[in-house]
Amino acid sequence: MVMGQVGMNFCGAAGVKRLWTLNYRKMKRLFVIAAVLLSMVSVNAQSKVDVSVKAGVGMSNFIGADSEYCNVKFSYRLGVGLDVPTKDVWGFRTGLYLTGLGTKNSEEAYGIKAEAKIKPIYLELPLMATATVPLPGDFKMSIGVGPYLAVGVGGKVTASVDGGRGNSIDESYNVFGDGEDEGGMRRFDAGLGVDLNFEVKRIIFGLDTRFGLAKPFEDVKTHNLSAQFVVGYRF
Repeated sequence: MVMGQVGMNFCGAAGVKRLWTLNYRKMKRLFVIAAVLLSMVSVNAQSKVDVSVKAGVGMSNFIGADSEYCNVKFSYRLGVGLDVPTKDVWGFRTGLYLTGLGTKNSEEAYGIKAEAKIKPIYLELPLMATATVPLPGDFKMSIGVGPYLAVGVGGKVTASVDGGRGNSIDESYNVFGDGEDEGGMRRFDAGLGVDLNFEVKRIIFGLDTRFGLAKPFEDVKTHNLSAQFVVGYRF
């Protein structure tokens, strides 16, 4: 099948095992630990927890040894954040964000055009240490650095082949799953996040970046990379 061939050759990978490798119990433990850490910080915080909403758009791609033919695609993120001031300029940041990531590839030869996109959607939990400093006027600058955990909640792999003269094939299937017509991506992702945000009169804007450390596929040496320009509001 066309999609099978795209899946096996996408981004220069030699092959992708159709093997479901997600350990749900391990993931649940990670999220429970994160919730406990947030509770401990909240209890000891000197100030109230600040709630914010953020949304943004930008780019995502796969990077790594097998990412030769991967190209940047559109990405997005939206969600709710929690900032807990601890002492002086320091604090702790977490929240839940829905993020659309992935990559794309297109080729053309002998009059035949082919395009494929991998479009996973994750639910992300950042766990960041933050430093917030005042700037002239009503501006503040916040830098957040720390790990993130994410679980895949949806998404598609799409492919199209146009042979001209009205001859074309379009296919789509779930990006997560180990079936014959499924993408074979691992649901669990984790890595390092770096946020550079500015705030004026409760309005937030800046850049959120994520550097994946987990491999999306079993036998493909790639990692997620994303950067989004974000805007939001702190309540």
